[in-house]
Amino acid sequence: METLSNLTVLSVQSNRLTKIEGLKSLVHLRELYLSDNGIQVLEGVENNKKLTTLDVASNRIKKIENIRHLTELQEFWMNDNLVDNWADLDNLQTRKGFFTVRAVKMWNRLPQELVLANSVDCFKKGLDCFLDTQNITGY
Repeated sequence: METLSNLTVLSVQSNRLTKIEGLKSLVHLRELYLSDNGIQVLEGVENNKKLTTLDVASNRIKKIENIRHLTELQEFWMNDNLVDNWADLDNLQTRKGFFTVRAVKMWNRLPQELVLANSVDCFKKGLDCFLDTQNITGY
């Protein structure tokens, strides 16, 4: 992976991976998709400080750890893992900016046309507009 140092998006979903490794030289990585593997520990992203999206859904991860340094993180997908203590997520400073956190808290209050948006980008834009019109802050 050292020759791919300018890579900004990496998707290795459904590849039966059990560890996150080999990402050290990918310092420009912004989006990392690792869902549907067999990863057990959230690690190996120490040098990927520019990540805005981290998708580790549907793995075998038991603990939310080793991501506190990801201050630019906006989307963190961790569903369908083996996490017992979700309180670790509350301790993250960047958590308030997570799109997924903003969306889940508001889901039941959203207009139907927003819920049925045909793309994530349309949904994000619609959510921001909805929050502005409702004078809802902190999301």
